[in-house]
Amino acid sequence: MRRQVRNAGSESEYGAGHEHRPRSRPGPAGGAVARSAGRPMTANAVRTLQLTAGNAAAVAAVGRAVPVQRAPAPPRSDDEMSVDETPVDEKPMDAESRLRRAHQRAKDRLGEGEAPLAPGEYQTPFGPYTVTQGRGGVPWIRSNARQHPGSETIGEKYEQVVPQLDADQFGILTNALRSGEVSSENLDRLDATQRRAAAMLYAIAASEENRFPGAGKALRSALDRQSDPYHEAPEFLEDFPMGKASKAGGGARYYQDVLSGKKQLTAEARATLEAMSSSSDENASSSSDSEEETAGKRPGPA
Repeated sequence: MRRQVRNAGSESEYGAGHEHRPRSRPGPAGGAVARSAGRPMTANAVRTLQLTAGNAAAVAAVGRAVPVQRAPAPPRSDDEMSVDETPVDEKPMDAESRLRRAHQRAKDRLGEGEAPLAPGEYQTPFGPYTVTQGRGGVPWIRSNARQHPGSETIGEKYEQVVPQLDADQFGILTNALRSGEVSSENLDRLDATQRRAAAMLYAIAASEENRFPGAGKALRSALDRQSDPYHEAPEFLEDFPMGKASKAGGGARYYQDVLSGKKQLTAEARATLEAMSSSSDENASSSSDSEEETAGKRPGPA
């Protein structure tokens, strides 16, 4: 049926009760609209007309604006939402917010006051390492040639261990930190010394969680940055200041001091935290949860 053209004349005639110029498409409600014209309507009649023909028809029928409620629409799934109704993506979290959330989730996962790794030998996907008791009872990560035959002595500090890996090998390490495993194919890409270095960094990530819950995630992000061939090994401690000595502005309390406002993040440390994987970025997926759980897991005993 061809649509009726509405004008001022037809509107006035419709208000007087002419059925031959219906305001809306003819249907079950059409007769009700016409019959109601020019006669008082009860509240129930207005409500019935509004439900069947809409607000405009009800208002026209009584000749004045009547405050009526529109019938509630049935619930719609997210797939049925229009583009305008689609929720806007959340603003990306800043570095401090990411650090605070990682810290809280790690505390919830690990439990307050969990004892540090006891002295002994432990196993990682890259091979074994040894824990000894350091100053203040803090675990100290070591390794030896017996555990990694054919390897060279590499030292025990970040600035000694990190340079042992090539840029394309850091992805193997960080993937293992996320999943807890490494394929034999990837393992074959590392020589004995590099496996030893990877085992130590894997162990240190668990140890740093004891010093500051959530630090393991920041460490992973710093190691990820090392996979850029133009990102040099000496930059690692700028990306992960907690690895520095306290007198050099780092230490175990570095991130705690940042959260309390005692310290400000450097540009490098901020970029590292902003590059951390976020469960909100991944829509709180199970893979993100699994990744965070793996970050807090201790390497098993050898």
